[in-house]
Amino acid sequence: MCLKLGSVGAAVPRLDENHQMQVHDAMVRSVEQEARDGVVPMTAACWLVSATA
Repeated sequence: MCLKLGSVGAAVPRLDENHQMQVHDAMVRSVEQEARDGVVPMTAACWLVSATA
């Protein structure tokens, strides 16, 4: 499972390895019933836009 996107992706690298695994396991449990052939379809998209001057 990819945990490199969104707010989870920003937070997970700052956690110790034990907590990273806990987040991973919780995420897997939360989406495993939606998986089809090892893929969880994501039917939404969003944009994050930022700028500096």
